[in-house]
Amino acid sequence: MKKTSGRKRKADDAETNSIIKPIPNEISLNILSRLPFDSVLDSKFVSKSWCKAIQNPSFAQIHFRQQQLDGGYSDTKVSFLFSTIEEKSRLYYGDYDENRENLCMFLKTVNHPHIRKRFGTNAMVGSCNGLVCFSVPFTHHIDDPIYICNPNIGEQITLPRFSVIARNKKNVEFKKTTYLDGIIVSGFGYNPVIDEYKVVRIYCADPRLRSVDQPKGQVQVYTLGSGSGWRNIGECPYSLQRFNSSRSVLDNCESWSDNKSAIYIPSRGILANGALHWLDEAWNVVSFDLADERFSLLPSPPCFRPGEKNFYTLQVLGGYLCVVNAHDGKNLDIWSFKKDNSEWANMFSISCQSNEFMDVYWPISLTLSGKLLLRSNYETLMSYDPQTREFKKLVDLNTDMLFETLTYPLIESIPHINSIVSLKALGEKTKKIARAMDVDDYDPDSD
Repeated sequence: MKKTSGRKRKADDAETNSIIKPIPNEISLNILSRLPFDSVLDSKFVSKSWCKAIQNPSFAQIHFRQQQLDGGYSDTKVSFLFSTIEEKSRLYYGDYDENRENLCMFLKTVNHPHIRKRFGTNAMVGSCNGLVCFSVPFTHHIDDPIYICNPNIGEQITLPRFSVIARNKKNVEFKKTTYLDGIIVSGFGYNPVIDEYKVVRIYCADPRLRSVDQPKGQVQVYTLGSGSGWRNIGECPYSLQRFNSSRSVLDNCESWSDNKSAIYIPSRGILANGALHWLDEAWNVVSFDLADERFSLLPSPPCFRPGEKNFYTLQVLGGYLCVVNAHDGKNLDIWSFKKDNSEWANMFSISCQSNEFMDVYWPISLTLSGKLLLRSNYETLMSYDPQTREFKKLVDLNTDMLFETLTYPLIESIPHINSIVSLKALGEKTKKIARAMDVDDYDPDSD
């Protein structure tokens, strides 16, 4: 019979009789996957084993799917990202929680390098489950959607730039990335049915300089983690809008700016019902299905007036694709598209009680109780209660709750949720984000 030393026997007895025993890995993962985003980050400091489990790229996907099943992203809080009109803009995060006791609005600066873009434009192509896609500006009006990151976990990737086939003097074909003319319309989306993230870009050459055999809109799709790179899928049959000139932004800019004539709000693909949506030059709503990768037209919204001057934009509110029709800052009509019957329904008709065209009320998000969050005059966040038809000021974006005073007003916002979804776990070769405190003017295209 093998003898056991007294010290070893005591250690075994202590472990056997210990009140706190190690939690099996599968139970730990089950617990962690049900925690909200902020709690998961805090749990990294509980133990080495939990920290290791959370930092595993595969845990991000487990956590995201569990949050979807538990409704973790469908509570009383809505959240979004902001940027300013500066050529190098900080990134800001805000959330609104109706259950928050004191201050229902929270706003902070995201620890991310400056976003490089054109003055007065928005570089945020879209946000899906915590992943954010940005366009990078090149010559003329080319804004290429090639930078994707999760700012919360510090992962980023830079996709290959768009290139066109050209011929040199010896008639030899080569890929050219120096853009001489044309524009890029883009979108970023996630389809839960096929569980894929896709970036879509449509290059349209200047019609005055386009050759006869060159497509009107060359469509490319990049599927994250597929390893296939950019795929050419043919031609877009519609002429999509690229820029919407913003008169009210110009009015809000001070005399220091020499670039007022160049201020535009770019048209980006709006994600709803597993498809990206744009407006074409005839004000039709164009849909691109992310599963079958085909274009189609939706029925025209009721505010569409054939043969007349139209002005409306697309937005997502409460999960529905919406058309927002502003009437000189005085009224705001919002129509939502019902996919089940392919019809538009009036969601809001709001009297903004304004006599100034520059007092623009722009919808951002819809709360669980049905209140509409709006941005007023590009500087103030407000809520609108359809029951009482009253506006309530939430925060001044220039002065309240920021770590710095803004020189320029916030111009654009997109819906966004914080998550630990990992680009690496999706199969991408990632790099670490150079945090703003380390590198202030990081250029994602320089890698």
